[in-house]
Amino acid sequence: MSPALDYFNKASANYERRSSSGLWGLLRSYEKKVLLSMHHKKTVSSILDLGCGSGFYTGDLLKLNPGAKMTAVDFSTGMLERLQDQRVEKICADIDDFSPNKKFDLIVCAGALEFTRSPIDVLKRAESWLSPSGKILLLVPQNNFFSTFYRQFHKRHQVDIHVFSAKQLTSALDGLFVARERKAFPLSLCLELTRPPL
Repeated sequence: MSPALDYFNKASANYERRSSSGLWGLLRSYEKKVLLSMHHKKTVSSILDLGCGSGFYTGDLLKLNPGAKMTAVDFSTGMLERLQDQRVEKICADIDDFSPNKKFDLIVCAGALEFTRSPIDVLKRAESWLSPSGKILLLVPQNNFFSTFYRQFHKRHQVDIHVFSAKQLTSALDGLFVARERKAFPLSLCLELTRPPL
């Protein structure tokens, strides 16, 4: 078992309560507001919540896209057990190895890419899961002063994480470009990735 999986399985029992209160709760709520503001009110029939955790974004995504089919993927069984919405197809899988057999109009990866072995490979594969007009909404820790503390927090649990810049992510992606970019101060970077217009 990887240190990250071990950490999230152990943390799952109290994760939602701890992450929804205090300073952490305020930061997460602000990040959610910024990320979801990048989602246009366009008809979306299928959504992939990649690295869904306990479902922090899942319910809001369904509210914004009534009638959409939702697939939620996470490597922690403990986290998936906290996600109780019966409308959601839950899949326990490591997103480094996940390979769906269908396409999605919207892929959301918020707070998970930093824990992967190979973030760029995950994004390259995610591009192949998009429907022709699909998009990816991404929330990642940006490489700045504040991410130092985030990295140290996880290092205490033997978990190494990645931090990012928009340029670093997109320079390695041939088929996707940044349609919109917003910062969720102090830590996170929100990106809307789409295929280049024809």
